[in-house]
Order: sequence, then C-alpha cells, then structure tokens
Amino acid sequence: MVDMGQDLNDVEAFDPGSGGKVTVGFHELEIVEVEAKVSASNFPILNIKYRVVAGPSVGGTIYGSRSLHPNALPFFKGYLDVVNCFATTRSFDEQKLVGRYLKGYAEEYTKTGGAHAGEQGTRIEKVFKSEINAEKNAQIDLSVSARPARELVTAGAGQPKNGKAAGATPPPPPDDKVDDLPF
Repeated sequence: MVDMGQDLNDVEAFDPGSGGKVTVGFHELEIVEVEAKVSASNFPILNIKYRVVAGPSVGGTIYGSRSLHPNALPFFKGYLDVVNCFATTRSFDEQKLVGRYLKGYAEEYTKTGGAHAGEQGTRIEKVFKSEINAEKNAQIDLSVSARPARELVTAGAGQPKNGKAAGATPPPPPDDKVDDLPF
C-alpha cells in the first residue's frame, strides 16, 4: 500500500500524455498560465506555463519567462507577434495570453537557487509562430485603455500645490494588469 499524503479527491486531473519531463527539441505549445511578477531589478517579468499539445511529450508541462525590462521590450513585442497578439498602450492584460499557441524550443539547463538547485531541467528558450494560432485564434489586442484622469485636490485659492495635491498619492495600478510599458 502506498500513502500519497492526500486524498485523490482533492487533486485536479490532467491529461496524462507523457506528463513528465518534456524532451529537448521543438514542441507545439499552449499557454495555460501567466503570472506577472517583479524581478530582482524591479522590472516586470512574466512567468509562463505551457502545455505540450503535440508530439512525443504531449501533456507535459514546461515553463518559460519573458522580461519586461526596457532593453527586453523589443523581444517581448516579437513574442506578442509570435502568439498573434499586440499591445498599443503602456498597460496590457497578460491573462489574454492564456489559450494562445506557439512552437517552442525546449533546452536543458541547470536550475539555480532554491530546493532544486543543481538539478537538470528543461525550459522554453526560443519561440516561433504556430499554425494552430492561425486556425484557432484571431489576432487580439492586449491593450488596456488609459486610466481615467485623476482628480487634483487643490491647496488653497483653487491652485494645486507644486502641481500635486498635498499628501495625495496616485491610485495603485490594477492588480491584474502589467503596467508602464512604453508601447
């Protein structure tokens, strides 16, 4: 008898496919999860979870990330083109990437930091356009419309103090949007 440590009723079932390690090479992928984080250098980064939808590793899961550092934005704009999306504003809804398809090249790497430091793994390193997107997904705009203008609280005689209201702070960006992109 094997004790799994929890009831299977509490576990979500996945298509088993290979279910395990994704092999090195080219794979048709679907984006299944996107998480916006802030990097150590204080710039946004997207952690992306992919599911292999065709080939010998079908059903496998693999991860990748996309930096939104100003120097990396041309590469990110190219990534959006690969998944048949675009953004024209400083903010975009990263969750609209879920369900998009692409071809990806999985490569081996050595994990650093954390409990798995030193272990070998695979990750998506290069991405290419997929015919699946052309068949299933029309091009979409990820842009988020401009925020409404902030009300300015005045500091006496109807004039703002140094162009800002005394003690006023701007509202935080919405939690579900990546903000401050220059396109």
